[in-house]
Formats: sequence, C-alpha cells, structure tokens
Amino acid sequence: MKSVFKLLTVVLISLLLASCGGGGSTTTGLVGEWHADLSSFDLVLGDGVPAPMKGMVEAQKTGLLEQGKAQQEDFTIEFTDAGKMVVSKKGDEKTEELDYTFDGNKLALSGEIEGDKVNISLNVSEVSADKFTIAMTGEEILAQIKTQAPELLAGAGEMDVDAMVTGCSVAISFTK
Repeated sequence: MKSVFKLLTVVLISLLLASCGGGGSTTTGLVGEWHADLSSFDLVLGDGVPAPMKGMVEAQKTGLLEQGKAQQEDFTIEFTDAGKMVVSKKGDEKTEELDYTFDGNKLALSGEIEGDKVNISLNVSEVSADKFTIAMTGEEILAQIKTQAPELLAGAGEMDVDAMVTGCSVAISFTK
C-alpha cells in the first residue's frame, strides 16, 4: 500500500512540477509571468483507489496545499517568446529552465531538472490573458509514466495501477 501511495504522490508532484515547465515553436498565449493558484487545485480519485489510500492522499493533500499557499507568490513561472520556461523563487538566485512548445491545448515540456530528463505533454484546458489551467486524467498521466519512467511503476507490486487510475484526474490553474 505504501508503495502505491508513493507512486501516486510522485505522479501528482510530477504533474505539478512539470506544469511549471516550458521551449518551442508556438508560444503565444503563455508568454509572461505566472503563479500557481493552489486554491484551484482539484484532485479526483477514482473508484479503483482503495478507501484507506484515498484518506491518506486527502490528508496529505490538505497539508501540502496549506504549506504551498503561504509560498505560492514566492514562485514565478515565466514563459518567454523564445520557448523557454524559467521557474524562480523570490530571494533565491537559482532558477530551473525547460524548453516548451504550446499549440493552444497541449503544453510540451522538455529538458533537465537537477540532472533528470523531463519530457512531458500536458493538456491545457483553458487559456486566457490572465489564466491558464492544466487538466489531466489518471490514464493520461500513467501512459506518460509508462513511456518516460516505467521504473516508477516497480513499487506498485501486484496492484493493478491501470484500474487504480481509472476515473482519477487532476487540474490546477495559473494566474498572472
């Protein structure tokens, strides 16, 4: 159970971190500085997730979101015209940079963060001059994990991860 919980946690954190990414050809619509709106974070756990695990995820989600809300304005995500995404923290000289492409509904991120390769595609369900929202289903996230980082699934053991992610979804908005 702990292994699957860790896997779900990695998936959710990966989505949140990756949604900060960015380098590529079409950039119109995202160019500028953005901040995560953690009050918009929506996580739905499907029927395949065991009840005890749902409880653990909900309990940890609440605590992590409360911590994050206190710092959300300290983190800036900047998408440039040159197809770069730069994540920075107020008072910290270190930044993280990824390449991105955006075609109006798909945000593709690639590059390296702390030596780990990043190559992910995110669904942008809404984009306006002052807000964009990333929304993914559990199946979409799992398909990318199977392709990009199948070793993360080793901790699931005998559990049917495909069944567990069915009906799951996550969404978060970013504002200027």
